[in-house]
Amino acid sequence: MDATAFYRELLHIDQPHAHQRALFELLSTGPPPATLLRAPCGSGKTEAAVAPFLHQFVTHDFTLAPRLIYVLPTRALCDTLAGRIQRYAAAIDPRLVVQAHHGAHPAAPFLFSDIVVTTLDQFLYAYARAVPHLGSAGVGRHLDLPAGAIANACVVFDEAHMYEPYSHALMRAMVEILYESRVPFLFMTATLPQSLFADYRERVPFTVVPYDPPVPPTPARHLTLERCDEPLLLAGDAAQPPTLQSRAAALLTLQARCLVVANIVARAQALYRAIRALRDDVVLVHARFTATDRRRLEQQIVQRLGRQGSGGVVVATQVCEAGLDISADLLLTELAPADALVQRAGRCARFGGEGRMVVFAADPPPYEPAAVEATRIYLQTQTTRALADWPDMVPFVDCLPYRVDDLRANDSLAELYDATLFADRLPRRLTVREGKPLYLWVREEGETPDGATLHDHLLSLDIRQAGRLLALLEREKVHLVRLERNDDGSLHEEPARAAEVQPFRTYVLPRRLYDPELGVVWP
Repeated sequence: MDATAFYRELLHIDQPHAHQRALFELLSTGPPPATLLRAPCGSGKTEAAVAPFLHQFVTHDFTLAPRLIYVLPTRALCDTLAGRIQRYAAAIDPRLVVQAHHGAHPAAPFLFSDIVVTTLDQFLYAYARAVPHLGSAGVGRHLDLPAGAIANACVVFDEAHMYEPYSHALMRAMVEILYESRVPFLFMTATLPQSLFADYRERVPFTVVPYDPPVPPTPARHLTLERCDEPLLLAGDAAQPPTLQSRAAALLTLQARCLVVANIVARAQALYRAIRALRDDVVLVHARFTATDRRRLEQQIVQRLGRQGSGGVVVATQVCEAGLDISADLLLTELAPADALVQRAGRCARFGGEGRMVVFAADPPPYEPAAVEATRIYLQTQTTRALADWPDMVPFVDCLPYRVDDLRANDSLAELYDATLFADRLPRRLTVREGKPLYLWVREEGETPDGATLHDHLLSLDIRQAGRLLALLEREKVHLVRLERNDDGSLHEEPARAAEVQPFRTYVLPRRLYDPELGVVWP
């Protein structure tokens, strides 16, 4: 069965794209150890990666690998994609097991399912034989089983452009290990700049699958890009809260389906409050919600901006850049690096038609100043089509000065070896992100910790931010509490001090500092 017949008969896709057919043929006939696919959002990269693996269960010829490990940058992406892949797998063989595995849903710690969809953090912790926090299911004494599962898998790194700059050093170290171990892997991205990819290719020879955009583009889409030299949110004072920039306020009162994107959580919360003064149909989403509230809010977002959405305003941070199948007629966004702007633009007129995008001035944090400045200059001097069409997106993204830090990459390789050697119960020797996380449990009044439901009420924060938050609580005479796991799996509480907080530990966040509609509220 060739690629076209497989897509049509089993995936119900009548006409696979050229890059989907090319990758199918490549991975079905003695796959190369390292493959790259660079294609835009919505071009079917997921199907391109999954189809050749599932094809093996039709031919019973497991040339590629008996297991697929699909690695993504965020938990939300894992949940969404696992459900999508499950539908494809069920059409091939209902016995195929597809599981999402991440910090909020540690369902497959051994990575033994036929298809495991996981985060980069969990993938690296599995390789290094570590358990990230007390809520994880763990692998007990079977420390080597997850690494063994990786050795017998095809690994897909999707949405690679969304990894933090720090993570690329560790990623390059990891792909070098996979390449030298002859573990086949596929690297997929929409907006990874050529400068960064060149650094990956220094030690690993990738086979590149070409992408040719369809002519005319499908669906028909026109995006108008505008710039504003003022910030989206104008600072207030002690007597007056921050207010919306006048142009933004006027636009938000005219459009039915709107997406507003801020670069940091605090501004997203302030924007949410300001927009609520204009209209009631507003929902906020960012990374500082518990798992339960995040699921609820994402359902509301789809109800507003999904294909059958009723309309409304969604205020978000970077969490909107992938994973949500939503489309706005109006996108208001703070200035961010080119790759982030392209991802955000993908949520404007996503289903076709007319879209309007306005980019407002913003300070660089949390992004690298050089990347923000390069983007600002490009937008000033180049065509405004840069965010709408693939031939224009590529040079726009390639203006970014991203590089892999060689010294940091070598240190990351040493970290991986050390973490694997020592098999730490908590992965303190392994730095996946710029700052290591700790976990906060939002305690309801009178609630006692329960390991079975702990994940539903957990959220993670960078240890530097969380440490400052806990220090503020300590100064307010709040008794800090850390959760620890007993030998029987139950949980107990221990007193803690802000000066001694540790990454990957779980601490109690008082309920008064958490709002289900706003997330963590700083005191």
